[in-house]
Parts: sequence; C-alpha cells; structure tokens
Amino acid sequence: MPFYSISAAYVIHDLAVSRAFRSNAGKVFGGAVIVSLAISLVLQIGLFMKMRPIGVIAGGESKDQFLRRMVSTYAAVEFAARALADNERMLSTGDWRLYYCQEKCLSSDDQFHWLALALDSGDASDFQSRLTEAGATFLLVSWRDLDYFRIHNPEGLVESATERILKFVGECGEAIYEDQDAAIYAFDCRT
Repeated sequence: MPFYSISAAYVIHDLAVSRAFRSNAGKVFGGAVIVSLAISLVLQIGLFMKMRPIGVIAGGESKDQFLRRMVSTYAAVEFAARALADNERMLSTGDWRLYYCQEKCLSSDDQFHWLALALDSGDASDFQSRLTEAGATFLLVSWRDLDYFRIHNPEGLVESATERILKFVGECGEAIYEDQDAAIYAFDCRT
C-alpha cells in the first residue's frame, strides 16, 4: 500500500507541473485521476480494516487464526486434513478457496460439479455412486457459498440441488464435521 500511495503522489505531482495539466482537458483528466485514486484509497483502507492483517504481520495473531477468521471453510478443511485417510477426498459445493484444501479436495475448477451430481441423481444411493465415480468419498458443504449462489441463481437450480443433498443426507448421510459455516458429510447408502 505505501508503494501505491507514493506512486500515486508522484503521478499527481508530475501532472500538476506539466503543461498538459494546465489545459482544460488536462484538468479534467487530472481530476479524474485524483478521484480514481481517492476512491481506490478508500476501498483499500476499507478492505484493510475489514481483514485486519496487522495482527498476523505483528505476530499477535497466528496464520491459522487469521485464516479461520477469513476463510469460512478453513476449520472444516483443517479437520479433514487430520481426520481423512490419505486416499479420501472431498467434493466441495463451489468453494473457490480450495487452495487450502489441496490434498483433501478434488482438484476441479468447476464450482458446480456438486450441483450436477445432485440434480442428476435419482436417489441417495445414486448420488453416492456418482460421488464415488467422481473420486470423492465425502461432500464438503459451504453454507456461505450456497447462500451466495442462491442469490445469483434466479432459476432455482442451487436451491433444488441443496434440497436434494439435504434429503440424501437425511436418508443415508452422516455429518463427520459441522460448524456454522460448513459441514462434511459421509454417505453409506447400502440397501
């Protein structure tokens, strides 16, 4: 952030002393640059205040504490890293923060793979089979991500897929981890 501020001050200074800035077009351009920089600075300060990284930088907060505060599924992923066997993987409900779950989550850039599996499955047993075929042994559900996807999915597909998953969980699923932000479900649908 200091580099950005110093660079912005340098550009503003150069504009102020240049002849181009003295013309009307230069003044409009200079004003637009100044407003843009001011907006950017306000947004950066707001983001900085929201994230509160000083504790980590100064050593008052551990990296894990910071990540638990910032990444809603981090505690679930930490649990999975400790509890799941080496060959067990989770499919995530669109969690784009899979960087923190590299070894225990399916590697996929398709945030809606879970949705297709849920909507294409006839019943809980079929869902478990499709989950296994995809290479997953567990389902990591991020409640915040589902809420976000619901807002941006007026067709109702996310809501339908979520209802189906919860129905499948009720039939033959079990939460092996649960908190207010996430849950990890195992399925055992043998009939």
